[in-house]
Amino acid sequence: MLKSIAHSRRASAEGFSLLEVLITMVVVALGLLGVAGMQVSAIKLADAADVRSKGVVFVNDIVERILANPNNADSYAVSLSGALTSGPASADVTAWKAALALRLPLGQGSISVADDTSSCVNDLSVPKCKLVTIVVQWDESRAKRSAIGANPGLVTFTSTIRV
Repeated sequence: MLKSIAHSRRASAEGFSLLEVLITMVVVALGLLGVAGMQVSAIKLADAADVRSKGVVFVNDIVERILANPNNADSYAVSLSGALTSGPASADVTAWKAALALRLPLGQGSISVADDTSSCVNDLSVPKCKLVTIVVQWDESRAKRSAIGANPGLVTFTSTIRV
């Protein structure tokens, strides 16, 4: 009889109590919620990085088009609102602005051309006397938390080249 009482006490002391199991489940659940939150943040940041890299690609695209046609740099000028001009560069500008609108969320672009008064360098008999400023703008609000006031998701990338 002594053996059966000692055996039953040992058997009850060997297992987990219900309270221990519940505490473990709460700790694991909190850890999994933290991991899920980090996953959501990682997805948003990856989306923002993808859009930003596309924006840089669009700036490089129009820069290459302007450098291929430097004598007509003035005809590349266009505002953000999209008032396209006719001229030798109108096809390039129209295609560029259409691609911006299609591939970037609320994507817009502008090009301004000004005379370069600081220097005029002859490079392979092509005078480089123009400063071309390219602005690419898009909405990145999907990756950012909205704030009260200004649009927190509006991103503007500006690049200036000498032509």
